[in-house]
Amino acid sequence: MKHLILYVAALAGLLLGGGSCSKEQTAGGTEGYGRVEMALSTTRSDEGGYDPFEHLAVRIYNADGGLIRQYDSQEALPSSLELLAGDYRIEVELGEELPASFDARCYRGAESFTVTAGQTSRVDVECRLRNTVVEVSYDPTVAKNFNEGYLTWVAAGDKLDPTAAEEGSLAALRFTESGTGYLLLPEGVTSLSWLFRGEHPEKGLIEKSGRIDDVKAAGKYQLSFRYSEDLPGFIDFTLTVDTSTDDHDDTIIFSPDPTITGDGFDMKAVQKYTSGERRFLITSMGALSSTTLRVGDAQYDLLHPTEPGITAQLTSETSLTVTLGEEFLSQLPAGSQTLTFDIDDEDGGHLTATSEFRFEGLIMVGEGDYDLWNNTMTLRAMVFDSHTPAVRFSLRRTRANGEPVSEEWQQLDGSRTGEDLYTATFAPQWNESNNEGGLSVYTPAAGSGIFANAEYAYAVTLDGAPRGEGSFTTSTTQSIPDGGMESASLPCFGVEISSNSSFWASGNNSFAKTLCSQGTFAGMGGSYCAKLASSSPPLVGLAAGNLLSGLFYKDGLTTGVVEFGQPYTWQARPRAMRVKYHAMVGIVNNDKGYAGPPIKSGDQDRATIYACIVDWSARHKVSSGTSAPTGAWNPTTMQSTDEGAIIGYAMLTLDGNTEGDAMLTRDIEFHFYDRTARPSGKYAIVISCSANAYGEYMLGCTSNVLYVDDFEWVY
Repeated sequence: MKHLILYVAALAGLLLGGGSCSKEQTAGGTEGYGRVEMALSTTRSDEGGYDPFEHLAVRIYNADGGLIRQYDSQEALPSSLELLAGDYRIEVELGEELPASFDARCYRGAESFTVTAGQTSRVDVECRLRNTVVEVSYDPTVAKNFNEGYLTWVAAGDKLDPTAAEEGSLAALRFTESGTGYLLLPEGVTSLSWLFRGEHPEKGLIEKSGRIDDVKAAGKYQLSFRYSEDLPGFIDFTLTVDTSTDDHDDTIIFSPDPTITGDGFDMKAVQKYTSGERRFLITSMGALSSTTLRVGDAQYDLLHPTEPGITAQLTSETSLTVTLGEEFLSQLPAGSQTLTFDIDDEDGGHLTATSEFRFEGLIMVGEGDYDLWNNTMTLRAMVFDSHTPAVRFSLRRTRANGEPVSEEWQQLDGSRTGEDLYTATFAPQWNESNNEGGLSVYTPAAGSGIFANAEYAYAVTLDGAPRGEGSFTTSTTQSIPDGGMESASLPCFGVEISSNSSFWASGNNSFAKTLCSQGTFAGMGGSYCAKLASSSPPLVGLAAGNLLSGLFYKDGLTTGVVEFGQPYTWQARPRAMRVKYHAMVGIVNNDKGYAGPPIKSGDQDRATIYACIVDWSARHKVSSGTSAPTGAWNPTTMQSTDEGAIIGYAMLTLDGNTEGDAMLTRDIEFHFYDRTARPSGKYAIVISCSANAYGEYMLGCTSNVLYVDDFEWVY
């Protein structure tokens, strides 16, 4: 990396001296005047195709600080300049002052000089980089261990707000792959903040953040991320600081770059392709060394083409004619496709040029076209017909959760939403009913909308004629943590260690040690399941066997506290929660007489298994013991708690012994209070299993047992 000097006088016409004159005129002609020649230099390279000289401001001031000359473009600069003998100052600004950019940079330089009558003076103005350079690199272990969509935010300041960064109200760099970006530090700011966020297939959302202090403008700061196998669930990183900006960039020798033009068409205009070939004319000052074409993820060598439908004729070592034939163009996907040409010559010249082509027909579905929480899908087609044809889209599910299904086609008429673009958005239909609490609840209608872990077929017709078909899969790997109950070290199986659980907890304590234990039962998945056994400890009379997502701890000798809720980032809306279970539920033999439960001593007891999608700012707390419980709640009778909304629930009530001597598998259907809300609070999930439905009231059968296993989502 070396210092760039761009000799403006010889190469770019930016010489402030020689040629025609622009001067302070007096009756004495040029007597008392001198000539000044100037050269600009920077610490930049042309990497990325960004040229700061496209944004140029030059100001010349006299000894009193008065502005005597100003130029705001290369074209406006005179070819020569004569000034009255005296002292002057020149200030130069290059580039754009953007708070955050992956391309734009800005430079500033100033120099004082003296003009001597009858003499020519030379002034060198060095314009130095003002941006702080940020380089992020991802080790291959990151892509290997995280789902697509991992990113790193970097912004100036002590703290980074990811919401503000996403909304665009915070100037920040968003690195989804290794790369380099540029920040302008606000006045008085001397730190950078960063945040890594990624979804691990097994461990869910992982975030790591930090701050770099004593940051300097024009310094270079490198962040290297890798996944550490010996630190499960965490990203390891390396921070390198490099402030030697004078040698960031390689020496650049001025040479005109290659050019490319369309033969008979304007490359800058959108090409609506229907048939025929397209020719491109490429020229360069030096011998062509490399010429490639990129379309999507595919790349083609144009100097030595092998792809059918691409031909090239090298008329000289500096001139190339490329023909893209119908055989090649007609097989490109429908929609808008960017053809990117990368051209290099042996003199160091480089050009990247693009041309947008549009192709009629059904546009292939990508992940950005559907939303697995809102269950919507947008289909698109490119149509050139000016008479506004009848555009009809069709969509149906062919497989669900690994099993073939036969559903009717969903059909919608397309509407024109852009130039040559027709779209239709498929959304779920909802069945409305009243639940046991008399509240309105909604379930998605079969055969409508789009759901995770499914395969779909789709098609489009124009005026009744087929114009394309395709298929796609909406896969998700989201799981319920440790839903198989195979780990003996889970906090829910221990005694008084559920107070800091990351997911599963239970009420196990010194008085009731077997409320949740690792057990076995016929029909379970794997080697183990969870056994929830109620007991009758002294003073309280009943401790319900239980398993929950949340926390448990004792508050004093006889009071137990459950805090429902755990963080969870929902990737897709589930239709149901699948679980294996076996229940032994007897007659109520312990009843403290607290108001609330619909059953009493001598009645058939009940057990419950339920899941809730919540949007809570805090965990919901329930306390019980030798007095009436506080905080008791039931998701079937309330749409919210003090902590926030209950978006939906799946509830299974067991009022007797399970038939047979093996576990049963049950899909517990979700019922939604809100069809559009997406959890955004700190806590988003509750799963609760209780051998006594009203155990917090000290009401139930003391010998109940509930086995549960293999929790998973059904879509």
